[in-house]
Amino acid sequence: MPAVSTSIPSSVQSQLVLMRHGESMWNDLKLFTGDVDIPLTEKGVNEALAGGRAVSEIDFDIVFTSRLVRAKQTALIAGIESNCV
Repeated sequence: MPAVSTSIPSSVQSQLVLMRHGESMWNDLKLFTGDVDIPLTEKGVNEALAGGRAVSEIDFDIVFTSRLVRAKQTALIAGIESNCV
């Protein structure tokens, strides 16, 4: 069996970016949110905007979010929603 090369050419650079959703209404109340679909607070919106500024120089190929509103809101507000899955 021929050897298979699993090395990535040095000219290819990849990045993995992990971003948590901004503060939700229940986070603010110190309640466990879990799978409950709770939207962002004003602070959460501001956190999403700051996250978007922090990754604004990155050209994302794909973005994965959970099905929850707060995760999708965060990606939308951060400006990385165009490639969401």
